Amino acid sequence: MLGVRGRLAEHPWAQIGAPAIAWELEKLGASVPPERTIERVLERSGVTERSRRRRRQPKGIPYPQAAAELVGDLHEADLVGPRYLDGGVRFYALNTVDLARRRAGIEIVTDKSDHAVAGALVALWQQLGVPLRAKLTTAARSSARAGSAS
Repeated sequence: MLGVRGRLAEHPWAQIGAPAIAWELEKLGASVPPERTIERVLERSGVTERSRRRRRQPKGIPYPQAAAELVGDLHEADLVGPRYLDGGVRFYALNTVDLARRRAGIEIVTDKSDHAVAGALVALWQQLGVPLRAKLTTAARSSARAGSAS
């Protein structure tokens, strides 16, 4: 039993409990004891939990700070989508953050045409104020046309 558990524990995503050990023993054609018996054997051997990996140590490189110190210096906007509602309704979300004060806004648009995105930006800027600079990005598309320019 402990050998089977050891083999299972070598794989980081494998199940290592009594049911998984029983299943592996059955696949090997061995006699399978009740799961509670397997649990007691694991407890007696002190292997009831997976050994934890060491926590990742930081490299000492400071996280980059936002290039905005005053409110309205810089907004970052990200167009995400398409997303779908029940019934096949497609939409995009324009998420915007004022980096100095960490205030965010979102506008939903039905397409990603220039006219629709510009209208959403105007609506967001009415809520958050017009920034001195705006950084706009779009999420990568996950469709068959992902490699083509859009």
